[in-house]
Amino acid sequence: MDFRRIRNFLGLRQLDVSFATGIAVGRLSAAENGRLRLNATELRALKEFLEAKVRIVLEDDDREPAARKLLEGE
Repeated sequence: MDFRRIRNFLGLRQLDVSFATGIAVGRLSAAENGRLRLNATELRALKEFLEAKVRIVLEDDDREPAARKLLEGE
């Protein structure tokens, strides 16, 4: 899953994701740039947070087709 692409689509900053997941901004940045692999706990927290945000978009927004493509990995 391309976390940066989803984060940007949702209009979230790394700081927003950090507050929601407990993952340090530096670790998020390094992971997005391919310099670090998040551990399983961090990946699960990040995935659950972003998927929940995308689900909200699917329910409430006219960006639904684009959001579905993000979840499906297209």
